[in-house]
Formats: sequence, structure tokens, C-alpha cells
Amino acid sequence: MSAPAFWLALLAGMAIGILGQHFVKRSVLFACWWYGLWTVFDTVISALSAAVREWGWCALLAGFAVFNGVQWWKYWNRRKRKRAAALAGAKSRARVAALVRKAREAGTPRRVLRPVPGKSV
Repeated sequence: MSAPAFWLALLAGMAIGILGQHFVKRSVLFACWWYGLWTVFDTVISALSAAVREWGWCALLAGFAVFNGVQWWKYWNRRKRKRAAALAGAKSRARVAALVRKAREAGTPRRVLRPVPGKSV
């Protein structure tokens, strides 16, 4: 790879990384896809580098694959935790809603037995 092509590839990779980080902060699902795809990509390129005996690139890309795999695992587990918390939250919200409904029913004024006006007992 020539020097200008290397620097251009490095610059493009940095730009893609910055854009990815921007969108990763906004969506957990996007983070799972982003880090998952980069893990697969880095693993494949690392294997190809090992096949042509470029051990430096192989080690570097294997390190990137491990890093991206750890990030994917972190976001994937976060997504599952959020889902479980949402289910637990739905149950507790239903309980609170039932409690509030019963409290409002108990707080409404009821009819009181009063004598009919004009009629004495």
C-alpha cells in the first residue's frame, strides 16, 4: 500500500469512526449493529492478514476485533437489561395504577342518608 493511500484510508477510517460514535450515543440498537459488524470485519481482515503472513497487521486487527467484540457485548447486555427493566416497570406501573384507581374511588364523596326536606321524623 502506498503512503498516500495509507493516509487516505486512515483518514476515512477516522471519519467513519467519529460518525459511528455519534450515532452509537443515540441508539443502543445501532451500537449493537455497529460494533458487531466491525468485530466481524476486523476478524476477517485479521485472518486474511495472517494468511499472507502480515503479522503486524494481523495482531493490530485482532486487537481491534477484541475491542469491538467487548463493546458489542456491553451494548448487547445493556439492551437486554433495558428490556427486562421495561417489563418490570410495566408490572409496577400497573400495580401503581390499580392502587391509584382504588384510592380515587375511596376518595369520592358518597351519598349520605339525609331526611327528605319538608318531612319531619
